[in-house]
Amino acid sequence: MIVLLASLLTSVLATLYFTHRSLRLTLHAHHERTLPPSTSTRITSLPADLTHSPEKYSIFYDQASRPVPRRLLPDIPLPELLTALLRRNMTAFSHFPQAWLLRLNCPTERGSFCSSYIQKLEFGQGECVCGVYRVAAREDDRVELEMSRGNVAGRLVIGYVVGKDRETVTFSNETVMWCRRDEGKLPLENRVVRFFHEMTAWWLMDSGVCYLMDMDGSEGEEKLAFGKNG
Repeated sequence: MIVLLASLLTSVLATLYFTHRSLRLTLHAHHERTLPPSTSTRITSLPADLTHSPEKYSIFYDQASRPVPRRLLPDIPLPELLTALLRRNMTAFSHFPQAWLLRLNCPTERGSFCSSYIQKLEFGQGECVCGVYRVAAREDDRVELEMSRGNVAGRLVIGYVVGKDRETVTFSNETVMWCRRDEGKLPLENRVVRFFHEMTAWWLMDSGVCYLMDMDGSEGEEKLAFGKNG
């Protein structure tokens, strides 16, 4: 029995490792222990003290993005595609182990985990999703979700950028997390926690872009090749 369990655990860990590695190769992903220079002006809902005095805080930032040719996306306005991406990804996330832990520790807003609720969201200012995420800012090209647990606060930003040639759209998922330096450590400073965070964020971004490409029901060769090869 012990040998069987050890073999099963090894198989699971190997699968997770290779999935993580594959996603890293598919996406443009990186993380930093400080705020990138453009973040303070682009993410408008960040507290002023965080951007003016970052030395007071422990900060973790990461981003995962995936470009896609505009011609492979449905002929729908991009702000509407962003809403569709958010609905799909937050519905998928609501079934992840992390969301179940949030649900157990969230005495209010439990209805915000329900798929039927998420599928009706427009992600307007103040709307709540999956218990701890509340829309702090909404623009045509991005949604900024605020979150806080104890001494730790953060932003989850999902959005897109249109290339200068207007032929490419890059969808991205950004996480900013912070706490005062004298109030403990950030969860994402732990390598194991960060590994599973990356797995979740990267998979949602990768599969979310594939979902958008398939919204019109077309499975052309070019779309299939992009979905497989990134």
